[in-house]
Amino acid sequence: MQIDDPAVIAEARAVFDRYEAAIAANDTAVLDDSFWADPRTVRFGTTEILYGIEAIRAFRASVARYAPRAARKVHVTAFGRDFACTHLEYQRSDSGLVGRETKIMVRLPGLGWKVVSAHVSLLAGSDPGRVQQDRETSMAGRIEARLQELGIALPAPAAPVANYIPYNVTGKLVVISGQIPLKDGKIAHTGKVGAGVSVEEGQAAARLCFVNLVAQLKAACGGDLDRVVRVVRLGGFIAAPAEFTQHAVVMNGASDLAVEIFGEAGRHARTTIGVPSLPGDAAVEVEGMFEIA
Repeated sequence: MQIDDPAVIAEARAVFDRYEAAIAANDTAVLDDSFWADPRTVRFGTTEILYGIEAIRAFRASVARYAPRAARKVHVTAFGRDFACTHLEYQRSDSGLVGRETKIMVRLPGLGWKVVSAHVSLLAGSDPGRVQQDRETSMAGRIEARLQELGIALPAPAAPVANYIPYNVTGKLVVISGQIPLKDGKIAHTGKVGAGVSVEEGQAAARLCFVNLVAQLKAACGGDLDRVVRVVRLGGFIAAPAEFTQHAVVMNGASDLAVEIFGEAGRHARTTIGVPSLPGDAAVEVEGMFEIA
């Protein structure tokens, strides 16, 4: 077996470059085409663990944009004609954090080069490659910076569709009305989980519901998400048939994102129930209670 055949290295590097360009443009069609469309494909991200192409696709559908990044070093190794690994060291231009990304690629019969496994990670805040900021700047907009790192752009808060208000502030508590998986003004995930909607799609719906919750929370905080002390409670409603039992797994899409955004302050009490239907045929609805300063 020949290692680092120049022709194979060039082919793997071309796949890598195409993928990087698609990340910058959030070209989901190219990103999807780059991965092996198989349940055995795995992608570990900075905030998500995805098993199977459907979970990967659902995650990509929930991303408004990816944080801008610049390559610092690219390393490609090829083993024989049909197997290669690419390693990227990059720096995010928004936060200065340094990240690492590894892709395992295989040349598959009739398909060409496909990514079968990928792993993305970020160095901790003590990383010497991180852009240094003065204390005042680094303390301001901490949650906004975290949202940028996650590639989340908050939408405008959704207007109520009936006789209620989007949130209520009483003392130090913000109670937010249930949010459905709206994206660009439309319900992105409809139907019943377990009957036409996969568990992974349900998780993506719950994640999107929490994004909309945070948009309402930002409005309740006067635009300053750093006022959030903790996520107190989430309530999840999963549209599903009577025999469906994985409601808690679906709701993890919202709960995981709460921790990803707010850290330990994002750990919360929770109730999740199954329902026969939701407004607008939404697959999931999530409500929340937050403590603010």
